[in-house]
Amino acid sequence: MSILTHEQLRCLAGELASPACVGYLQRPLPCELDGRVAAMLDAYVKGSTSAKAEITTIIGPDQTWGLLAYAERMAVLGVRQKSREPLEKALLALVVEGFRWDAREDMLILSLINHSAVKVSADPRQLFEEAARHASPEVAQYLCEFVGRRPEDKSIQSMGYSEEATSDGFSYSRNW
Repeated sequence: MSILTHEQLRCLAGELASPACVGYLQRPLPCELDGRVAAMLDAYVKGSTSAKAEITTIIGPDQTWGLLAYAERMAVLGVRQKSREPLEKALLALVVEGFRWDAREDMLILSLINHSAVKVSADPRQLFEEAARHASPEVAQYLCEFVGRRPEDKSIQSMGYSEEATSDGFSYSRNW
């Protein structure tokens, strides 16, 4: 596997699984774990079919909450850095996660990524379609359907979030 060794991938899986990932969402942005997840996502995008299969086997259902937290963190970081790259990574994290546990949880994060894309003047449709090219057919369908929703059906408010200004800068706040 390029970029990451099998052992590095297994270590990352351990860091993204509960209880190790508890508190990940609240860590300073960015942190070392963010960099390791980004390296895994780079390996996924550049990898062969067998390398992608290995990643999605090792980074499986136990890593759902860690990947969702990473995607939420990247939605925030994208706005703070005024960059689309963290938003690309956020979507790829959801592609690897595969909407495995409950797609409704992923939809919450998709609203943040969509909102952040608009804030940084990136085309959400283009971002979601690019991510869909790396996804399974089922996940690609979720991505394309979400970005095609009416604005009020994909807003952060409809998903229970609002924008927040913190001492660290822009953030999202859960209202539920």
